[in-house]
Amino acid sequence: MKLATIPAIVAFGIASLCAYALHTFSPLSDVKLALSLIAGLVLFITLLFTVAVQTNYERTTMNVRFLSGVFFVGLLVLNGVFSFLFQRLAPSIIVNGIIVLLFLLIANGIVKAKQ
Repeated sequence: MKLATIPAIVAFGIASLCAYALHTFSPLSDVKLALSLIAGLVLFITLLFTVAVQTNYERTTMNVRFLSGVFFVGLLVLNGVFSFLFQRLAPSIIVNGIIVLLFLLIANGIVKAKQ
């Protein structure tokens, strides 16, 4: 797998802006910063795979990008729900961690299959 530098920087910027939007619009006060940092990290990981990762096989790259895009949209919605409805930090960390690890496991399986 190769990582393109400029798309990676753009992915970081977009993920940071999404996290800032969640931070700004969240009515919570106690865990607002931690939730936005978690959201920024998981959104960056999925968006990085969507725009900046390339493999030796075009089909594998397309499959990983599609998977990453689906997980990005799902995590964006999920973190929006966490930002607006839940006032506890532990469920956000656990759910986001499980989803990102599941994403990495599936993406690794796609890359190893070389399809």
